[in-house]
Amino acid sequence: MEMDFNLYMNDVVNSARNEIEAAGYKQLTTKDEVEETFNKPGTTFVMVNSVCGCAGGIARPAAQHALHYDKLPD
Repeated sequence: MEMDFNLYMNDVVNSARNEIEAAGYKQLTTKDEVEETFNKPGTTFVMVNSVCGCAGGIARPAAQHALHYDKLPD
């Protein structure tokens, strides 16, 4: 059986994106979206999502957990 690497990686990437979006975070995919977000008043929490083990094992779960406190990231 031959596995298409790109197809496999697209599944992994989409899974990581869906996980963080399901937690309530907004994905920024363009320069304009990033600039608009950073130009808003207040503090901005940025989660740089990745498919590596550190993001999956620590960063995404920590970002999800951060939403369970009185002070929430925007």
